[in-house]
Amino acid sequence: MRLPAPLSAFRKQWSFNASNVLTLTNPKALKSAKLIDAPTAVLHLMPNHMTCPAAGSCAALCLNRAGNPAYLKGKLKARARRTNAFFNDRDLFMQNLLVEIVRFADKHKDNQLRGVRLNGTSDIKWESEPLSVTGELSLYLQRNFKVLILPGKYRNIMATCKFINQSLQFYDYTKRTDRDLAVCMMDDYHLTVSHGSKFDIVDYAIKNGLNIAAPIQKVKRSASMPKTITLDGHSFPVVDGDVTDWRVSDPDDSVHVVGLRLKRVPGMTQTQIDSFCLTP
Repeated sequence: MRLPAPLSAFRKQWSFNASNVLTLTNPKALKSAKLIDAPTAVLHLMPNHMTCPAAGSCAALCLNRAGNPAYLKGKLKARARRTNAFFNDRDLFMQNLLVEIVRFADKHKDNQLRGVRLNGTSDIKWESEPLSVTGELSLYLQRNFKVLILPGKYRNIMATCKFINQSLQFYDYTKRTDRDLAVCMMDDYHLTVSHGSKFDIVDYAIKNGLNIAAPIQKVKRSASMPKTITLDGHSFPVVDGDVTDWRVSDPDDSVHVVGLRLKRVPGMTQTQIDSFCLTP
């Protein structure tokens, strides 16, 4: 069965297809696929004041421009196109995103774990983004992927995707302190707070029992992370966040710092590094 006509027109308008909405080759996500057999699909949008409203010291060293320079122009163009589609035609963007997540889940249906990161280079409150499933879209998903998602309006895409099965795990990093954590917990949307926000994310993490991902200076690729680190006067145990991107399995008995080695970006300065990174 073909895509519903409105979705087909939406894809044509924004030059979308089944391979350029979700990224399956994110380097960190690939580690999850190799180490714990958890293939992960990542949505990359263009970071700006609308998609990353809490960005602070992280903005100067954003990984949006990292990677092979030969592919940078095309990569940024694709992210800008997705971002424009999201803000200009939200309903159809969400429906198309649902189709691609269902397609991804079907492709990896034999895996016990499958991950979805919607904020690869953004910080949107996806738990607060509703999604409407039309009768035609419901029929399309049922006939093409044998997934029954009844027509109706859902509170977010995580709630919608519960109809796929329980092995599809949504998780993200966030620098925001206005997340609806009750809804996130209800819909099994795992969040890790991210250092570099313009808000007090340490207090937010402590109050809500969330781990804090943070880049740590002077820890080489082959070196171990420090056992503890002090942040805003609080000492936290550290786990190595570069081993895998699968944050869902991080310790949750207390607040931990998820230590990350600094990734190089073009034009970075030591002043920017000192502002953004923790020092062991």
